[in-house]
Amino acid sequence: MARKPTEIVKLQVRLPESLRRRLEKLAAHNNRSMNSEIITLLTEAADREERTMEHERVMKADEPPSPMSPWYREWHLERLDPKTPPQDPELRAIWEERNERYARFEREALRKERLEQRRKRSEDKRP
Repeated sequence: MARKPTEIVKLQVRLPESLRRRLEKLAAHNNRSMNSEIITLLTEAADREERTMEHERVMKADEPPSPMSPWYREWHLERLDPKTPPQDPELRAIWEERNERYARFEREALRKERLEQRRKRSEDKRP
């Protein structure tokens, strides 16, 4: 018979003493039992991993995610044509900011390249 998702199960785990001590300190700092601290940490880690997996799935998809999805804007931004601004005002503002950031980066890279060329020319002129 399958267990209910709310059922509490006993699980024995082997872990290094150094990790047990870290967990003990975390539990004391957070005013929790070690058991509660471990459950909290495992739950948070599993939630993060599931969000990462969902993010990867959404970003690879051909269809856009729901507007309620936390990755809706990111999905659209990754697919924007750098030369054509989007119609959506919010996406357009982000698109303009991103393009300006790229332009600043390119200007800075070009400036550094010119400085390096000048430095090399001045070194070449020295006897």
